Amino acid sequence: VMSPDIHVHVEDCPSEDVRSKLINGEFDIAFNVLYDMEELGTKHFSSKVIRTCPLEIGMLKTCPLAKKSEVTVEDLKPYNFVSISARFTPAYYNMLKALCTRAGFQPNIVTYTNNASSQLLNLRTKMDIFIMDRFYTSYGDPYFEWRPLKDTTSGVTASWKTDNNKKGLLDFLDAIDEFTSISVLF
Repeated sequence: VMSPDIHVHVEDCPSEDVRSKLINGEFDIAFNVLYDMEELGTKHFSSKVIRTCPLEIGMLKTCPLAKKSEVTVEDLKPYNFVSISARFTPAYYNMLKALCTRAGFQPNIVTYTNNASSQLLNLRTKMDIFIMDRFYTSYGDPYFEWRPLKDTTSGVTASWKTDNNKKGLLDFLDAIDEFTSISVLF
């Protein structure tokens, strides 16, 4: 039950805007991807994982990886990456570099974008790919293919200022816990 003094405003904005608005107190809570938690990893912020899933590869239907049911990070070595620029979302860029480095190669980044939504729009050839997860807003678009990336984890997180003790926020966090305890398949 929502209290009359609680106002919910939902905004879809780039990760850097989400962080900035949370830091500046414009947002009481922000939802983002798991790898972005490192950007708020100080004692001033608290976070919780809401849902997890593997990272996935987004690609054109003509990409050779589309024939596979599951993809390993090592499979990505010959492909061209479309990446969010470290200038806009350092956590994404760091995640991509670390993932590929662990697999023994550096990603061949052919295009940098300002945000996640632009990655899909910059797939040009059958060898172009990007990494995201199934919570990506265009997941399931019939013009593109998505494959899980074996042995990886991503997901959705909620973050808030640790010293934010607003009752509405605490009630909302309790509601998230109740929601996430329900078995929902993604």
